[in-house]
Amino acid sequence: MPSASSAKLEKQASSEAIEPIKQGILIVDHKIRNLVKKKGRLDTYREIQKSGKELEKDQKQSLLKYDEVCQNLAFAQDLSKQLNTIAQDAVKQQKKKEKKEAYEREQQETAKVKEILIIQDVLASMGNDTVREDFLAGRNRAVQLTETELQYLDELFTEVSPKREPEEDQPSFQEQAQNAAKHLLSIVDGKDKEIVGTKYSTLRELIEKINNSGYFDYSATQEPALQEAVEEAAPEEPPVVETLAEPEPEEIEPEPVQSATFQPSAPVDPVVVPVVETAGLYISQRP
Repeated sequence: MPSASSAKLEKQASSEAIEPIKQGILIVDHKIRNLVKKKGRLDTYREIQKSGKELEKDQKQSLLKYDEVCQNLAFAQDLSKQLNTIAQDAVKQQKKKEKKEAYEREQQETAKVKEILIIQDVLASMGNDTVREDFLAGRNRAVQLTETELQYLDELFTEVSPKREPEEDQPSFQEQAQNAAKHLLSIVDGKDKEIVGTKYSTLRELIEKINNSGYFDYSATQEPALQEAVEEAAPEEPPVVETLAEPEPEEIEPEPVQSATFQPSAPVDPVVVPVVETAGLYISQRP
């Protein structure tokens, strides 16, 4: 987005563009005021003349130019209207032009920021060992790179990565950030200057080649598919069945047992047990 200072400069430039027209309008308006005053004096002379009074010689000479003054006044007034219309149209056209230029400038700035983000993403991604191996081998849609090209990217990553706690021989963080911004903009502009053993223009072509290879988009689509395959291959865990607590058995009171009297179905003969007398004891013997 345009800054406040640039907007102020644009407004100043717009004013300067219509300044000549404004100056012309001021001149014509000044002429109109003079003609109005002159016509007013001549109208007074005409009233005096109509009243029957005699005019002086110079007044009579001035009154002879009455029609000319009226024509000049009408012309000046019409010219003033036209100049004002032109000025208004010029202001509108200038605003449209400024709006268009501001939009184009915003688009250019947005495109630059986008390229910078792509550069940073590529440099950060190239630090991954798997990614480096793919690009060295030229597989998985990666464009094949050399060790030298990877070294360029590694050194560039260091140059555009300011550190909050710099070492003793390094500049401050603010200076590092300033230098990093210059490097990134120089890559975006494709400047033909030396950096990390190559040129900004060469680095831009290299980064564009990496980004346009489609490797990162391909890798992004493969990771979910791989994760899904791993999940499908994993054994399913048996479902957890909740064990319901068994109800406690109800206490059942035992029914009272009724004593039953044995009644034989047929008459039973009485058993006669013989009695043996031994040493004063009577022992019954079972038959």
